[in-house]
Amino acid sequence: MTVIYDYDNKRKRIGELVERTTPRLYERHLLPTHMKLRDIGCRGIIKRIIEDRMAQKPFPLFTKIEIETLNRCNNDCSFCPVNRKLDPRQLSVMDEDLLNSSIAQLADLQYEGEFSLFSNNEPLLDRRIADFCKIAKQKIPNATHYLYTNGKLLTTELFEKLMKYLDFLVIDNYDNQMKLQEPVKAINELVLTNPTYGEKVVIYVRKKDLMRTTRGGSAPNRTKIAPLKSSCIYPFTQMVVRPDGKISLCCNDALGKATLGDLTRDSISDVWNSDLYWGVRRRIVEGRKNLFLCRSCDALELEPFSASVNMRKALS
Repeated sequence: MTVIYDYDNKRKRIGELVERTTPRLYERHLLPTHMKLRDIGCRGIIKRIIEDRMAQKPFPLFTKIEIETLNRCNNDCSFCPVNRKLDPRQLSVMDEDLLNSSIAQLADLQYEGEFSLFSNNEPLLDRRIADFCKIAKQKIPNATHYLYTNGKLLTTELFEKLMKYLDFLVIDNYDNQMKLQEPVKAINELVLTNPTYGEKVVIYVRKKDLMRTTRGGSAPNRTKIAPLKSSCIYPFTQMVVRPDGKISLCCNDALGKATLGDLTRDSISDVWNSDLYWGVRRRIVEGRKNLFLCRSCDALELEPFSASVNMRKALS
């Protein structure tokens, strides 16, 4: 199945009804309660993942890297702190030499994890994206290459070009009427007639006004924070590169409030093993309250290889 609706089971439909009819009740009480229950269920799993990685000598490289080549989005989802109506970031476009250098370093490191040319942005706004995907696929062929897009700029020509280099593509079709946008309709029809694409593409239909995680306390439509006791695996498994080469705390640091390194000055390996990164890891193990962004964040990631795992689940 290619198209997956965000509210396609009874539990999600009930949640959507409460969110739509009594949004304040949902945001102030039900959603924080849900997050706290997830916190209890995930705590032990997250602890084991971190302990396993900490026990490895030398300390292993990240399993996921997100490189944002242009820090803009063309959608206005109410849960996103960098939607096109609110984004306070200064426009930044990654220099091709910086991208090539980053990919070359990953090749030297024999990188085999997840690789994506997006983070807190819409990757198709960068007209170079297909060419960049080609370079990445050639230089680090054993990595898992993927993109997330809202599909607004996706044409069949661009889609077919991208799929030469991507292991999978996720299209987040945001629409409050839960309908496919016209560009996404065309892609869906193409995928349904081509079994090869069907194994590599999933389309999620979601509402733009969803209430999701707090995104490090920066989600515009979240005011109630439910402090979590779980640690977080991101400092142990993920690197996020902004267009200027600076390294964000994680993918939930959408505004780049924390900087853990700078690839215009230091190598990927040096940044990953820096005292600054290790300081974050030691503090997050002791609890989210020890980091100013993390204490306001209720995101819980369980899978070091989350994108590929979620993709397989969606298509199974």
